[in-house]
Amino acid sequence: MTLDMPFHRGLRRASALLAMLVLGPAYAQPPNLLLNGGFEATQEMRVGPDGICANWQLGTPPLAPDQWSLNTHHSGKLDVITAATHEGKRCIRITSNAPRAPHLYQLHSGLEAGTWYRFSAWIRNGTAQLYVYEYFDKGPMRTFVVAQGTSKDDTWRPVTGLYQPSGDGYTKSGLALSVPTGKSVEIDAVSLTRMDMPAADPHAEPHVWENDVARLNITPTGVLAGLICRKTGRDYRPDLAPFPLFTAIRNGSQSPVLTVNRDGDLLNLRFLDQEIRAAVRVQVRPHHFLFEVVDVQPEDVDRLDIEFAVTRLKTVAHAMNGTYDNEFGACLFGTTVNTCNRATTRSGSVQGLRSSCYRTRKMVGAAFALVAAPAEQFKTAIMEAERMNGLPCPMLEGTWARDSDAARRSYLFAVSVHERDIDTLIEYAKIGGFGTIMILKNSWLANHGHFDVNTKSFAEGLPSLKRAVAKIHAAGLHAGVHVFGPSISANDPYITPVCVHGANASANDTPTLPLRTTQGTDHGLH
Repeated sequence: MTLDMPFHRGLRRASALLAMLVLGPAYAQPPNLLLNGGFEATQEMRVGPDGICANWQLGTPPLAPDQWSLNTHHSGKLDVITAATHEGKRCIRITSNAPRAPHLYQLHSGLEAGTWYRFSAWIRNGTAQLYVYEYFDKGPMRTFVVAQGTSKDDTWRPVTGLYQPSGDGYTKSGLALSVPTGKSVEIDAVSLTRMDMPAADPHAEPHVWENDVARLNITPTGVLAGLICRKTGRDYRPDLAPFPLFTAIRNGSQSPVLTVNRDGDLLNLRFLDQEIRAAVRVQVRPHHFLFEVVDVQPEDVDRLDIEFAVTRLKTVAHAMNGTYDNEFGACLFGTTVNTCNRATTRSGSVQGLRSSCYRTRKMVGAAFALVAAPAEQFKTAIMEAERMNGLPCPMLEGTWARDSDAARRSYLFAVSVHERDIDTLIEYAKIGGFGTIMILKNSWLANHGHFDVNTKSFAEGLPSLKRAVAKIHAAGLHAGVHVFGPSISANDPYITPVCVHGANASANDTPTLPLRTTQGTDHGLH
């Protein structure tokens, strides 16, 4: 039977945890709750002269798998194929040939709200998304991605995600298979299995920290229970999105935090993968909270994420990993070099402030500052977090550079500069009425990462650049240098390491090879 199911883009919740292509830790596998997950049972569909059924183009013969429905609002091309399946005699190929991503789905009314389920499939030759539709006795349907994975060749690879149905008024779920617009993928062995997890105490008191401007509440299950502005009393925790605060990634599988036990200033974390544990120290500062990774076990944990899913405010500032309006602001950023900030839009009303640390860059010692303050104190709070944690906090004319009028004045952008050109640039700047001369990164920099001065433009390196800047200042102008701060260029020693004789090494260390030989810039490299 084919159902006409509308599709709405809705909340992506903590119960929708993106996973990668490698199977996670071994769990006892209960029965598959999906029917015909291997697509072995098929039926021949009635199609029109154009070969279309329910807005879908079917193969020859026009087969569709039993128990699965074609979403008429998200249609595509469906083929049942028999060549080199992952298991059994049949698998399917979904191709996107319409503006919207196609969805093949199966309804399930027997899932329990609050219970964890593992949603998995095997894919090849493309990218697949595992979607969930949620229905309630009142209110609109919600949809979100549970997992996404890619297999770039004809090798079968697993994609796995974790799903926990919503609570209030929840009635049933639709489990959907999708492919991004313009793409194709082959899918086999789809499963949904129940995961037996330890029950949480719904009446347990949250862990609470409070500074001069905000109060932070975290539940013993690792969910944000409150981010409260002390001035107004308003809570900036989203109502509908209990996202996990910590997520560990091991062997490509994401594992959310399950329990958070507090021991003084330490948080001891346990995860869905029961072998993973971590310890994080929380320090309360006057206008921010500092989180420092103290321990992560076992050693093969690849990444640890910390994410505060907060109410999305008028402005979302991706560069600072924050959101703010004229009443309140919040942002999260790493305070150590082994971190990477990644803003995540969870929905139209939920903004994820996420930062990560990586095994390849040593997770222990990684630290993150959560700044949350009333609007009139937000900038001051960020400055405090920068200064107290040893980060650059530049001032221009006595004002913070991020908020300085000097940083907003017009400037002459010089894209190809040598030291000998400075007098000419000063002349041009005065003719144009510019107050600043800005030198393009490729003119003054040889690389991004170590930020060595380009001796092809400034022959003596830093002394030459200083002479040029002094000459600009002497002419009554400001000097600026253009730079991609969070980037590392391919020609930098961080990418192509240089052997340092006598450096400490262990028997387990492996020499690092260059990542690439082409020139360019790797933005946001971790």
